[in-house]
Amino acid sequence: MKNYFTPSEFIKKGFPNPAGPVELFLLKNLRDKILNPIRREIGRPMRITDCYRIIAKYKRMLEARNKDGSRKYNPSATSDHFWGQPVPTIKKRDRQKYGKIYSFSVGAVDFYIPRVKMADVFDFVVGMEKEFKIRTGQIVLEHNPATKFSWIHISNPKEILLSDTVINDLGLSKFKYLISENNGKSYESI
Repeated sequence: MKNYFTPSEFIKKGFPNPAGPVELFLLKNLRDKILNPIRREIGRPMRITDCYRIIAKYKRMLEARNKDGSRKYNPSATSDHFWGQPVPTIKKRDRQKYGKIYSFSVGAVDFYIPRVKMADVFDFVVGMEKEFKIRTGQIVLEHNPATKFSWIHISNPKEILLSDTVINDLGLSKFKYLISENNGKSYESI
């Protein structure tokens, strides 16, 4: 099977170099079993915009403001972008559900396809999963109305590292397909 993605694409988006064995395993699954099949089926180049987050980047994103003082980003402490790193939960409901630290993320990337309506790509990718061509954790269509930019967030399935019992007992299940029209402030499950 052809590999459409180079390691440098992920490293440019913060992926550690060198990475640990779990991170490499998660990246290989995301690249080989999710991103490559999508790229092959769509037949167009995909651009990765975000991959690996560290705590410092998360804090910078929380502090970043628009000119009007509103938050520029709305990152989640439970995002799969953290690739299993322990992240302090901030929101009260997250602390009640997961405790003070969340460390169950399994790797995610954000991508877009130039000159293509991302809502159509989202529908296509969801269709691929429903036809069992790929297996993901989440597929999220996100849109920033200020920049008019849209992208897809896609993650590994939690089951790649955790048993169904752990996922259910710890309440780690997330909505599978989501859309955010306001840069991650709120999400609608579909």
